[in-house]
Amino acid sequence: MAAEVRQQRLMPTWEAAVRAVSRFGADESRKPVEVSVDDITELRTLGISVMGSEERSFPREVLERWLTKNSEVVQAVRFEDRIVGYAIILPLVDETLVEVLEGTIRPRNIPLASIQSFGPIASSLYVAEMVVDQQLERRERSVAAAALLRRWGRFFAEKRAKGFRSKGLWCIAITPKGISLVRRLGGEEVVIEGVSSPTRVTMQITKGDETTAPLFPPYRMRAGGAR
Repeated sequence: MAAEVRQQRLMPTWEAAVRAVSRFGADESRKPVEVSVDDITELRTLGISVMGSEERSFPREVLERWLTKNSEVVQAVRFEDRIVGYAIILPLVDETLVEVLEGTIRPRNIPLASIQSFGPIASSLYVAEMVVDQQLERRERSVAAAALLRRWGRFFAEKRAKGFRSKGLWCIAITPKGISLVRRLGGEEVVIEGVSSPTRVTMQITKGDETTAPLFPPYRMRAGGAR
């Protein structure tokens, strides 16, 4: 398999990613909150409405397992007492992240043992799902998305001060809107040979806090969008 590796631009830090959406002018009326098992029904209702089907959203039992293992993996934004957006970011061991990005295992089948804490350790981060209510008006959607991103930015700033280190933030974008959002955050598209397609784009959103070995050997990846 031919090796083709292009020079990648520097990934933004979490702080830079949050600044990238500051022009939306998120205000404090959109209240960022942590969620619990009690919120799963509301999360699933919103997730299914945005993703289009139950199959494309995470089952209740999966969300329950994740929140039981690490109660901080889901952050949400409320507006007028209802959840209008949420994001799930899992701190994973490298081996499991690679399996997810390569399509060897589905995200819903991630072993609980592979989900780490946000304690004083170094982890690879995987954005399992990010959802904003599409029934909101366009400006309201932008405000909700910005509030959600700011929430995660502040969350990781707090965790970093306590010793947590990110090895990088990754996601798999499957919709045009998702791909567009990650690009605006400075995300780099990475083609994984034999896996990537126009409807399954792997993206690295931020660089790691520490210099780490690449997840994939050069012959498995190249910078640039799926073609």
